[in-house]
Formats: sequence, structure tokens, C-alpha cells
Amino acid sequence: MESEKRPLAWLGILIAVLSFTLFQAAFITLGSAIQWPDSLDYPPERIFPLLIEKASAVYSGYYMYLMYSLLLIPIVQISGGLFTDRGTFWSVQLMKVAVGFAVASAVLRALGIVRWQYAMMYLAGVHEQPEASAAAIQTTEIVFQTLNLYAGKVGEHLGVGLTGSLMLAFYGLALLGADLNRKWLGWLSLIVATLIIPLEDFFSFIPDFYITFSTTVFLLWILVVAGALFRLQSREL
Repeated sequence: MESEKRPLAWLGILIAVLSFTLFQAAFITLGSAIQWPDSLDYPPERIFPLLIEKASAVYSGYYMYLMYSLLLIPIVQISGGLFTDRGTFWSVQLMKVAVGFAVASAVLRALGIVRWQYAMMYLAGVHEQPEASAAAIQTTEIVFQTLNLYAGKVGEHLGVGLTGSLMLAFYGLALLGADLNRKWLGWLSLIVATLIIPLEDFFSFIPDFYITFSTTVFLLWILVVAGALFRLQSREL
């Protein structure tokens, strides 16, 4: 692999580390402000006052979470392109499919995230007005529950779970067909793909901590990709 691709590898490393850092920052910011992620299940009468009181932290925290999600695209594109640079025709094509699912995953995640910065914040403002009528309060609560369920499933079930697992599956298959040096990452990606499938939406016996576990596993996968890129640029480029 040509030495001029070393800067691209470093870019991938920096983006992966930045993505991981942004998630941690979002977790701390939103956790301290609105008890996130537990607040995702709060009823409207409990979450609305928090959104109004901690509006600045909510905006900044969810923007960091949004950027973390969108950075998934260059992470997969850069690392996948470098890892399959000497791969077979099919490994290259499979990686292109993985990039496509990365785009879909990031977009679906974003659709789920931005509801909190705009739609939910607007509903909270209406709900918490002193002069709000009982009918207005009831309407905002119904809209909140409906929008939260719909956008939440778009972001979590489709974005994080379904397209995220498909992205990792094709990423792993592409690496298995690329070369021997990256087969371990291919198998790891396939394992992580199975772990982030949204099983809690299909089976009632899945424990509550499974979502936290699958999120942690995915974050560790990002760091592993960064480490693999570092090894690539230091030994092979």
C-alpha cells in the first residue's frame, strides 16, 4: 500500500477517536442534565420541565450525540477502503455495501436524535406555559408519546440496530475476503453485528441492560478499528 495513504489512515484514526469521545461527552452532558438515557422513558410531565430547565445542555448534548452518529460514515468508508485496498473484487463490493448501510444508519440515527432538539423542545414549551389549557396539555402529551415512539424506533431500531448490524455484517464479510491480516477484525465485526441486533424489540425476556451492553460493544469496536488503522499505517504503509 502506498505511503501517501498514511495521512488517510491517520484521518480515520482521529475521526474514530473523536467519535468515541463525542459519545462520552454526550453521555456525561445529557446524563447530568436530564438523567439520560433513563429519561428516554420518562413520561411527558416529568421530561418536559427538565427539557426547559436544561435546554442548553440538551441542545449541546444531543448535537454531540448527532456528530458521533454522523462520523460513523467516514469511519467505515476510510477504514473499509484501506483494509480492502488489496482485496478481491467481491470484498471491495461488499465494503461498498457496508458504507451504504453506514450512511443509512447515520441518517436514521440523526432522524431519531433531532426530535429532542426541536420537536420535543417545542412541545415542552407549549406544555409548560402557565396559561396552557387542559386540552393543550393533553394534546402535547399525546403528540409527545406518539412522536417519541415513532422517532425513537426509527433511530434505535432501524438506525442503531437493523442497519447498524447490517453495516457490520457486510464490513466483516468484506474483510474476510480481503487478506489474512484483517480476518480477525472481520470475525469481530460479525460478532458485534449479532450483538447489536435489537432483540429487545422482538423478545420480552431480554434484560434492560442489554441495550447498554450492545452500545458499549459497538463503541469498543470503533476503538478497535482505530487501533487496526494505527497498526496499518505504522507497519504496512
